[in-house]
Parts: sequence; structure tokens; C-alpha cells
Amino acid sequence: MKKTKPPICTGCTLLCDDVDFVVGESGVSSNVDCHVAQAFLKNANQFRASAPKNSSDFPALSKSLSDRLQSADAPLIVGLNHLTTEAQQWAWRIADVAGATIDTTLSKANRASIYALQRLGKVTASLGEIATRGDLIVFWFCDPVTTHPRLIPRLKQTNSAAQKRIVFVGDGRCATAEVADDVFDVAEADAADMIRDLRRAIGNKDGETKDDATDSTSKDAHRLARLLTDSNYGSWIYGHTNVAAEQDDVTIASQTLVRELNDHTRFISLALRDDQNAASGENVLAALSGFPVAVNLSMSIPQYNGPEYAAETVLENGECDFVLLFAGQGTSGEIEKLSPAARKYLAQTPKALISSEVLSEVDAELRVYVDRPGVSDSGEFCRVDDVSIAASCMVAGELGSASDLLRMVFERLCSNQ
Repeated sequence: MKKTKPPICTGCTLLCDDVDFVVGESGVSSNVDCHVAQAFLKNANQFRASAPKNSSDFPALSKSLSDRLQSADAPLIVGLNHLTTEAQQWAWRIADVAGATIDTTLSKANRASIYALQRLGKVTASLGEIATRGDLIVFWFCDPVTTHPRLIPRLKQTNSAAQKRIVFVGDGRCATAEVADDVFDVAEADAADMIRDLRRAIGNKDGETKDDATDSTSKDAHRLARLLTDSNYGSWIYGHTNVAAEQDDVTIASQTLVRELNDHTRFISLALRDDQNAASGENVLAALSGFPVAVNLSMSIPQYNGPEYAAETVLENGECDFVLLFAGQGTSGEIEKLSPAARKYLAQTPKALISSEVLSEVDAELRVYVDRPGVSDSGEFCRVDDVSIAASCMVAGELGSASDLLRMVFERLCSNQ
């Protein structure tokens, strides 16, 4: 057996770079104590064993894809989160030439952090800075012990780090609440009230201060406000609520709170993401179009209007006649998150599927399997703190990379102009 150490584990957006992998006859394995990594490896091994080899070569497939894109009046390209950064750049070029709408993920959920950034900016830091300098970490409506199991140990592992206090706000029954130093059991419906009372407690809401607390929510807010303002370097790590992103005033308010806390101490915020390589896709779209998601390229200049050109909105309104869908582990869950109207239209619309996952629920007229990014396909990934990291192959690819296929599609589109 050959032992190798690739740069990262791509099981979650934490992208751990200290995991040892062993490549054997049955696939890739590791003894890492992380249920997310183990599930990822199990899925990757199953895909390698079960994915049918493409019936024709990439040149023929690229011709079929380019022909379908050219014949469509309103193509939609979506699923950049399942590609490496290099492949995402080719996908953008294809969308630009084909006049397509392009989006990072199928569902428009969990975009409140983007809207907050556009309205307020953000105060952020790398995981290394949080680990080295932070003394307080607040987990706001997220459960990293379940979704990113090695996050808390990584933030506590540096020798120079101060003793960190872990604060959890949200459903007190989750796994992270069990390891936190302080737990504030807050229902999602009460999140807005909690933020409002916190801002008043620290004296930044219209200059008000609230010295006496008369109800349980206000008492919790005062206690949490003291923890926040007494810290030397605090981190606000937040998840996403079930509220539609364009209506998520809580996330906007929480990011306002983080900015206000910097009048008292050093405080940063970080969205705990679980959407694979979507952060990289947002960076690619922002760099090349000026907009991070949901970009329409059917006109002379890129068009963006919040959720108007989001893949889910386009599908709901029946505004596309062909879908080029990039898929991978987690796509089934993304389809389930779609509204009924969007899911129905996706099912009946002609589409091509470029996938590193066998998806029985997607009926595509053209289905192409590619090597799994981070396993049999190398490339850049974007970590949860927006740091780009390179991944090398764990095993030799047998299907071909999405980046090579998309480059061929782009070249064919250009030659047919």
C-alpha cells in the first residue's frame, strides 16, 4: 500500500491540511477522527467503483455540449460549487460566449452573507489569526461539531493562543452546545429580538443603553453583551437560518452588531459555509463580472439584480430553455431545497449534466462523468475563511477533469462564432 499526504481534505469547507490518506486496492482511506471526512471518502470510493465510463471521448462530448449551448435561446449554467477554481473560470468563459445566466448553486438559500457584505462590508480574518489571537468564539445558529467537526480543535491548537471561551447561541440540543462554555438557548424565531437586545445592551442602538433587564431574553442579552465587550479578540461565526436570504434581516443585523463591537474591542465575523467550493465560485464571478452570484450575460454587459437571475428564480419563472448543471456530492440536497415550481421546471427542461456523483434523480439528455475534485482531480479550493488552497490528486483520474472538458467546450464555442 502506498501512503500519501495530499494538501487538503475536501470533505467540508474547512479544508484540513493535516490529514493522512492511504491509497489501497479498495480506494482511499484515513484514520482521521472526523465523520464528515469518513463519509466523504466512502462516497468518493463508491463513485469510483460505480460511475460508468463515458461512452465517447471528451472531444465528442465537448461538441455535443457546445451545440446544445449554441442552439439554446436562454441557457442556464449552474453548480459552480462542485468545480475547482480552474474549472469555474472556464465555466464563466463559456457563459460569456453563450450569453447564458450563470450561478454558483442551484438553490438561492444561504445568501444572506453576500447581501450583508454588499450592504455593510465585513470585518473578517483567517482561521490562523482567530486561532492565534482570539479569546472568545461565538457560534451563532450553527453546529460546527456536526458540520465541521475539526474546527474547534483547530482553533484551539496553537500554543500561542489565549484560553478560548466558546459561546453557543441557538438550539441548545445540538452537539456544539454540549462542548460550549456558555449556552444561550434561543429559538430561531427569537433571533431578531436577541440581536436587537444585544445592540441595545452594548449601547449602539440609537445611543440607547438598557441597564435593567426585565425578561429572560434581555437578561441573556446583557450576559452575552458583557462576554462580547470584555473579550480582547472575539469571533462571530454564524450559520444560516431558514429565512429566504433576501428577507434575512437577522444576518444583516448581526453583521451590524459585529461592526459596532469594534467600537469596544476587536471583533470579526465568519460565515460557516457548507456549500462545497461556492466561495471560490463567488470570487471568480466577482472578479470577472463584478457580481458574486446570479449573473445574466445575455446582454452586452453582465446584469445582476439580487435574486432576479438566481438559478432558482430562473427555474421558477421558466426563463431558461437549457440547463448545464455541474453536480457532485450534495447536489441531491440542493435539489430538495428548491421550491416546488423550480424543481418541477428543472425536471422537465432539457439539460446536460457534468457530474462527479451518480445522481439517479436527474434525468439529463447528456450525462458526463468527471473525476472527483480533491480526490482524482487536482485544483484550487476556497476555504471557509476565503483562503485559496491547492489540492493534489489522491488517486489517478480515470474519467477526465471538468476543467479539461470545459476548456474544449469553450474552444469549440469560440471557433463556431
